[in-house]
Amino acid sequence: MAPTDGQLEQARRFFARGEARFVFACESFRKFPAGSPAPEVAVLGRSNVGKSSLLNALFGRHFRGSPDNADPLTAKVSNRAGKTRTMNVFLVGKGAEGGVKVPRTDMHGKRIKGADGVRWIGPGRAVAVVDMPGHGFGSKHEWGEEITKYLTKRPQLRRVFVLIDSEHGVKKSDVQVLDLLGRNGVPHQVVLSKADKILYPTLPRHTSGTLQKGLAALKMMLDKVQRELLVREREQKGTPALGEILAVSAKNEIVDRNGKPISDKIGINGLRWAILQAANLEQTLE
Repeated sequence: MAPTDGQLEQARRFFARGEARFVFACESFRKFPAGSPAPEVAVLGRSNVGKSSLLNALFGRHFRGSPDNADPLTAKVSNRAGKTRTMNVFLVGKGAEGGVKVPRTDMHGKRIKGADGVRWIGPGRAVAVVDMPGHGFGSKHEWGEEITKYLTKRPQLRRVFVLIDSEHGVKKSDVQVLDLLGRNGVPHQVVLSKADKILYPTLPRHTSGTLQKGLAALKMMLDKVQRELLVREREQKGTPALGEILAVSAKNEIVDRNGKPISDKIGINGLRWAILQAANLEQTLE
């Protein structure tokens, strides 16, 4: 069931007020905090699928600091395809904190050799969004056991959002990821990225006729992907993708004939609502 305008506005406010912040990065499954009370969702996709731009739009660029700072509590989403090498955790919401605690020291204040900082997430009304390394062409290395462990064994993980490029459709590496999630019963939902490329193929000029043609083309792509997913689900045993396919764009707004924006980034509030539903936070919205 599609969210109402009121629900989309609630989702927008939650992310705007939640001050998305980077809390830690993990290269291995065992370094995730075992007792974390916060629900988690993961966002993944092929290299160059537009994941970094989408995450920046999702978070509204409410970041504390930059990756060049020495402070381990600050970071930003990488803008380079295939650049993400670790599982990067961002926290959105009030009343919750997280990060890398100060390394342990002895009674004299000397750092204990080999005692790493402790990754943690405190209680609160929040959701953790995990930015996963890209797969396919452009990735520096094959997906490893640690990423698979997180996706299949993390009890806090509520849903995985699988990004598929709306210009190119479902690729072999996408199918492999979807099969992995399905076989292991991991809740997942498909998100078509770069929807603006289909809606407005002749940017920057916008007309009502262009939009109507773009909407028809986008519907055709949605139907095509849906058919491919149904075929896969019949052939593979496991959990099918959840709900409707979401179509989003991190770059372009819908505008009127004069180029004036008449809406937020395409589909971003819908994605925010889906994340809140997955985290079971939609009932707590104001």
